[in-house]
Amino acid sequence: MKFKKHNLIRLDYAKTGFRYSCKNCHIDYKTKPKNVCGAKIEEKHIMGKHSRAAGKRFELKVREDLEKDGWIVVRWDKNVEFTDDMKECLRLLPLGGEVPVGKLVRVKPKFNPFTKSLMMNSGGFPDFVCIRYLGVEYGSTFGVLLIECKCNGTLSKIEKEKVEWIKQNLKIPVFIASKGEKRGTINYERI
Repeated sequence: MKFKKHNLIRLDYAKTGFRYSCKNCHIDYKTKPKNVCGAKIEEKHIMGKHSRAAGKRFELKVREDLEKDGWIVVRWDKNVEFTDDMKECLRLLPLGGEVPVGKLVRVKPKFNPFTKSLMMNSGGFPDFVCIRYLGVEYGSTFGVLLIECKCNGTLSKIEKEKVEWIKQNLKIPVFIASKGEKRGTINYERI
């Protein structure tokens, strides 16, 4: 069953306050309705909960895919930290500035102060470090990759700057793992 797309408009009235109206079904509501035109309106905190859970599932899927290909995958617990002066450099970067000086710091785990237990062992940026033995033909060396998992495949401005810092200072290739067009596929794109 396909629902019509709902278009809510908030109408402000001076004496009676505001009301919500739907363009499709032309019904006025005194409070924000839970269902409009048969479609459920999801609250923002519920949407965030679903998207965080989907991100965790995607990270597990990427990890399983890399381990199946022979990579040793470990959670990366470091992050590039920029100070306030460096944030000003980030603002000037599109005008032809240089990549700011940062430092690699360990990410602190989050604890619940009441139960004294670990709430979340948040990972750093990027999500995973992958290691694989390349063999004798490459001089008995190991291959190292950094993988960032993004469902949509786009990075924010700060994340792009962190990638530039990693590429310049650590000289390690960084890849973005994103969902492919076909269901169940994963695309790896080098940044």
